[in-house]
Amino acid sequence: MAKTYNRKNTIAGILYMQPISASRMTETPLTHLKLFQQSCGSYLSPRRIVLATTMWKQVNQAKAKAREDQIRKEYWKTMSEMGSPVVRFEDSGESAWRVVAELLGDTG
Repeated sequence: MAKTYNRKNTIAGILYMQPISASRMTETPLTHLKLFQQSCGSYLSPRRIVLATTMWKQVNQAKAKAREDQIRKEYWKTMSEMGSPVVRFEDSGESAWRVVAELLGDTG
């Protein structure tokens, strides 16, 4: 991100995606999430970082909802409290446009 800003390019927003089908967060995604949180904080408003869960059709909905709650409370809490929207991408065109609207800050 620093290289992008040094070249006078700007980033309008970032979409961070996490598969809801993953039963737990392993070391690598946790490391990436921590680095992502640290690096984005100095370059981009948290409201321009959309946190999205994916793969909703691949899991039992009750389990997926419980997993979503865990992700929100344990992993995305800080960014969510700072203003990052948390959304579901539910494998449809309509859902994709809702995610894009969040990314653009155009949620009505």
